[in-house]
Amino acid sequence: MKIPLLKNPIGPVYFANCHRIKICLLLGIFGIAGITRGEILFVQQGATGANNGTSWENAYAALQDALTVAQTGDEIWGGPGNL
Repeated sequence: MKIPLLKNPIGPVYFANCHRIKICLLLGIFGIAGITRGEILFVQQGATGANNGTSWENAYAALQDALTVAQTGDEIWGGPGNL
């Protein structure tokens, strides 16, 4: 016999349903928190911009600079002549 947790217009909510809802909410929260989108770091030999890796114009001039600042999830894109 199930004991209703509370009554609502839709119908009784049982303990078993509450646990399922809690599990779904937790999985959703942790799933969203686990999704991180890394940055794209640009590397172009001879780049003359800001040397911050945010675009091809401001690309890092050396691969080591991008490797130094890269974090988990980041992508390093290299232009011709870098590798």
